[in-house]
Amino acid sequence: MNAGVCLPGDHVDVSYETWKKVVDIDLNGAFLTAQMAQRIMRKHNHGGSIIITSSSSAYHVKLIGGNPSPAFAYGTAKAGVSQMARYMAAGLAPYGIRVNTISPSYVWSGIHEGVMNKAGHDACLEYVPFKRFGTTEELQGVFLFLASEASSYITGIDIPVDGGYSCYLCAKSTIVNNKTE
Repeated sequence: MNAGVCLPGDHVDVSYETWKKVVDIDLNGAFLTAQMAQRIMRKHNHGGSIIITSSSSAYHVKLIGGNPSPAFAYGTAKAGVSQMARYMAAGLAPYGIRVNTISPSYVWSGIHEGVMNKAGHDACLEYVPFKRFGTTEELQGVFLFLASEASSYITGIDIPVDGGYSCYLCAKSTIVNNKTE
């Protein structure tokens, strides 16, 4: 399942109205859908897989041109989605229900339309080793894997689909830390 919205004005001084709308869609929407799915799955008593889309914004404050991106409520809500999935995974494992998340980063989708201009787009790619945005089609394989029996012993994990963004951040952090020592 996927629910995500990032609205203009989503920074540290975000209005409560914007905060509430983002959290309602991104976190509460995922919660309500996952709750409905797990109840149906438990009723039919044959296990299954719940896959929820989180975001790398749940783990990293993204930078655009050296400044935090406008994703304050979005990142907070997606962090809640990731933690909710881990708790659900632990609680639903006895029923044979797996719960996992996928965290895309810099995957071009409708969420970027009207929020990011060309300069912002180019600045994002500084942190992506592949130097391009991913596509929604590139997420399909991960979803199929987690939905299949090939992942029957996997639950409570998050798979980043980020073009190397997360490993690049770790490498960049190590380089910066080594220079300061």
